[in-house]
Amino acid sequence: MTNNSTINSMIDTICKMVENVEEGTESPFETIAYLKELSTIISASQKQVMEVAIHESRFEDKSFSKGDHIFTKVSGRAIYNFKKLADWKHAKDNLTEIETKYKTAFRNYSNGLTNVTEDGEVLQMPEVKHTSDTISIKLNANKIQ
Repeated sequence: MTNNSTINSMIDTICKMVENVEEGTESPFETIAYLKELSTIISASQKQVMEVAIHESRFEDKSFSKGDHIFTKVSGRAIYNFKKLADWKHAKDNLTEIETKYKTAFRNYSNGLTNVTEDGEVLQMPEVKHTSDTISIKLNANKIQ
């Protein structure tokens, strides 16, 4: 079993990497690529361990304690796919048309144009939220492992 000192050591290493980036002594690009790779490994490991934990929890109550943690079992849910239904496709097409109309109106208005249609309809502006900038990270195909 992994002990707390091993976990704390990993956390300290990651915190030091971040600190080094902030101080300018470590490349932010190398560090973010490493952290992304680490995140991928952790996610896959977590999924693998979760399967075992779910199996072993079958004899536990809905909520139960192990060590310093409280666990609560949550049942899976049904996910419906309506994409093959003609009614849904028709409604989706209409929605896409409406979204395009108002996106265009907003872009035009943002560029100093009017938000009035050729028919004289004043279009209400949609609420727009902007996400943060990011950088896509992919492993260089030329890198030999």
